[in-house]
Amino acid sequence: PFHKNCEDLKTFVQRYSVFENVILKSFPSADIVIENQFTHEGKKGFGRFILSNKNDIIELSELILSHELKLRIVIDIPQLLSTYYGNRLLLKSEIENFLSDLVEYRHLIRSTHIWGYDINKKKGAHSADFDTWFGNDQDLKQCFIQEICNLFDDDKKRYFVPEVNNSLYIESIVNDLRSAGIEFL
Repeated sequence: PFHKNCEDLKTFVQRYSVFENVILKSFPSADIVIENQFTHEGKKGFGRFILSNKNDIIELSELILSHELKLRIVIDIPQLLSTYYGNRLLLKSEIENFLSDLVEYRHLIRSTHIWGYDINKKKGAHSADFDTWFGNDQDLKQCFIQEICNLFDDDKKRYFVPEVNNSLYIESIVNDLRSAGIEFL
């Protein structure tokens, strides 16, 4: 949701609750998810996303729990990082423990979007693997992958949606995640 249509997460949850009640009557086993987004220049015309940063995700998680909603969250990790650091090569200190604030709410995370970013291209989103995104710095890449492992280390199955426009990059990302012990079913 954009702030132009729904000014805050409390309002969103009030409106969403009505939707969930109606949908679940017809489709009781449906997975309904919402994804975080970074409000970049190309999307500013629509307004500001109200689910962008870690505080927003935590607030929404608390609202989901308090309203006993079936709604779940899709964490777009690159979008989340972009909210704080833009689209530049990250420092290890910026990646370390970045996702730890969300561990308490990981049971509400149903899926993750992970993709590579080519910092050398003006429109580099979805056009790289982790090697390119992290400037071929293996230590930086491993730090990022460890953060993902730490967040999702609870034996729950989740959807993985790679948003990459090249099958070789998808293969590379999947292989990097597998090498860290993540299983794909």
